[in-house]
Amino acid sequence: MSTDIWTRPRPHVAADDILDKQRRRHESETALIFALLIGACAAFGIVLLANSDRTNTPPAISDCTAIRVTAERLACFDKIGRASLTPFKGAVAPAELDGKNNKPE
Repeated sequence: MSTDIWTRPRPHVAADDILDKQRRRHESETALIFALLIGACAAFGIVLLANSDRTNTPPAISDCTAIRVTAERLACFDKIGRASLTPFKGAVAPAELDGKNNKPE
């Protein structure tokens, strides 16, 4: 009977091994998810950094700013302003200039 304790399989040891394997697998899955999250944040940061130097002005406006002569530069801006559907910030809408949308005040 005393030798039976040492020779028979111990079921609690097998259960501990299964729990250890599950714990290690859970830890490795957590580490993988964390690494993927860090990689995604780094990629997002790189994309933001790569796009940060772009200007928001259309190329035609920057072309007009390069003109030295004041009258030609203003004519260039007028040409761009007439071509767009919406006026520049603070500008009068083209329909109001024509007198179509004049509201009595």
